[in-house]
Amino acid sequence: MKRFLSRSLLFLALASPLRAQEAPEERAVIEVNRDAEVSILCYHDFTDQLPATVERIRTEVLRAQLETLREKGIAVIALSDFLAWRAGKKVIPSPAVVITIDDGWRTVYTDAFPVFREFGVPFSVFLYTSFVDTGRRSLTLGMIRELLQGQGEIGSHSYSHPYPSQIKAFRERGEEAFANFLEREMKSSKKWLEDNFGQPITAYAYPGGIHNDEITAYGLEIGYQALFTVNPARTPWDQQPGLINRFQIFGNDPSTFENAIGFRSLRVSERSPEEEKAPEGVPDLPSLLSPEPESVISSRQPLLQADLSACANLDPESLVMRVSGLGKVPVSFDPSSQLASYRVDRWLRHPDYTVFLYWKQRGAETWEEPITWGFSIDRQAHFSLKSEN
Repeated sequence: MKRFLSRSLLFLALASPLRAQEAPEERAVIEVNRDAEVSILCYHDFTDQLPATVERIRTEVLRAQLETLREKGIAVIALSDFLAWRAGKKVIPSPAVVITIDDGWRTVYTDAFPVFREFGVPFSVFLYTSFVDTGRRSLTLGMIRELLQGQGEIGSHSYSHPYPSQIKAFRERGEEAFANFLEREMKSSKKWLEDNFGQPITAYAYPGGIHNDEITAYGLEIGYQALFTVNPARTPWDQQPGLINRFQIFGNDPSTFENAIGFRSLRVSERSPEEEKAPEGVPDLPSLLSPEPESVISSRQPLLQADLSACANLDPESLVMRVSGLGKVPVSFDPSSQLASYRVDRWLRHPDYTVFLYWKQRGAETWEEPITWGFSIDRQAHFSLKSEN
């Protein structure tokens, strides 16, 4: 088995999402709408009786969300159409959402599937194969085949849904152990799904959104066209194939859905010409973002900060900050300095992080386009600093 891509091949795979994977004869033959706005929604479990939780959403809420999409004219497109658009082979509606569901709980079939059929919308289920057909809470093979006949599609969510501690443990055992681990989790699950359902599996959702360069490179190497994170942001046409964004839709937090469908085109169309004019002299980005975008820092508990003084008519009560890997965090706002801040209250354990800051204008119902920036942790420098102290 091939181990991992070289640094140069890894760079090409991550930086060139289309040309690195397509043969010359497969290149785009139509002019796709590269500026289309797409949000990918991530659900887990459904219920019509139990209380809502982070991962479990009431079916009447799901129905209301689909009704909202219909009322706003937001198209629901299939995952396969999204991938065809990225490959330069299909024009898609804009704005649009893709509905994805992780794990493979039986309630996808018993509770959500009837709602999807009612609205006639496509959806995709990312399955971790050790969970399929294993008891009364999981989808059976027969149920999955019915979903596939009713606008459903499938992708891989690994073999065993490993937690970060398991990934770390295998990584520490050395290159061969980690390579075998990746083969079992990512390649064997792909093959199992292809063998059982007779179709190519080209999409993978990282369990818990956890990934690193080795995991991403391996996924691209074995044939996944898109690997999905849980970074809550819209997905542009040229998004790196190993880092596709998704909004997690929490059953007990309506703002997660509102953030996901806060498309720029909808906000513009709902404003008067006077409202669409930007105030003169207002910069596109805040003058201060901390840590600086794309910087490498040594602190494992940094202060995340954004200067919002250029954001006219901001409603401080609407501020929401999310951090990849942490989710929603408690953000504070200082009216005098106009700074939105959050001091990370735990050690950051991954090499890369993305911050998403959302807000509404006073009296508005729609969200402004979020501020998004990323930074990296130099974990070696952090430990060096601790040892010096």
